[in-house]
Amino acid sequence: MFGSSTGNWLVPALHTVCRSTHRIAVRADKEAANGNDQAKLQNAVQLLQESFSRTFNDRKELRPGAPYDAEEGSKKAGVLFIVNELFAIYFRLNTLRLCKNLQKPVETRKLHTQGVMGQMVTYNYYVGRLSLFEDQYAEAESKLEFALSNCHKNAFQNKQRILRYLVPVKLFRGRMPSGQRR
Repeated sequence: MFGSSTGNWLVPALHTVCRSTHRIAVRADKEAANGNDQAKLQNAVQLLQESFSRTFNDRKELRPGAPYDAEEGSKKAGVLFIVNELFAIYFRLNTLRLCKNLQKPVETRKLHTQGVMGQMVTYNYYVGRLSLFEDQYAEAESKLEFALSNCHKNAFQNKQRILRYLVPVKLFRGRMPSGQRR
């Protein structure tokens, strides 16, 4: 239904389906008889990858900040949210090599800079972590700094998650923490 619809008015519903699929798959795997089984989460990846393809391959040009519209809106408005959900799953499944399959096309079309700030923060957090695992410390520091500086002021747990990776990167690069609080 989403693929055949015009405009992007179904993007919020798709986001809800993707988020729910991710959460339910995690819970289902926890409830499975074998606690190490992640079969449901791996099945959820297929649905989210298909959702990514449907949003990413929309022919309409994305206009940043445009409202959800039944006729003129681009489905690309949903890309960054879905990519973030897939990143979260890939990190949980420890299949980080698959993240590059998402990162390259998103950054080629500059979709990582055209979204809601919360989605851009999440995207930079995951890309910063990926850069850290690939020993690209300057890139990791840059992405994690962006995530920290643009994180909502009351999102204390998110800031802690970002700092968990940013502080070691800064120390490794010879930058000592200051006494300032954000």
